[in-house]
Amino acid sequence: MDCAADEFILDAVLAAGAPVPSSCTPGMRGACKFSLLGGTGEMNHAGGIRPGEIAAGKILICCSTPTGDLVIDA
Repeated sequence: MDCAADEFILDAVLAAGAPVPSSCTPGMRGACKFSLLGGTGEMNHAGGIRPGEIAAGKILICCSTPTGDLVIDA
């Protein structure tokens, strides 16, 4: 699927018809937390993810945009 550089990954996933959990304002609750399996993205969260989770390769797709090709475990 395609995701524009200025589009949140969650929006692209939902537009492609994939059912993924989400229930927050961008980056607040962490319901859309997934492992980043490959590639890069930029995340601007509001506390819905811990530093250790980020270090382990997790991202919140509701507040992340791609910075290149990426793969998540959705």
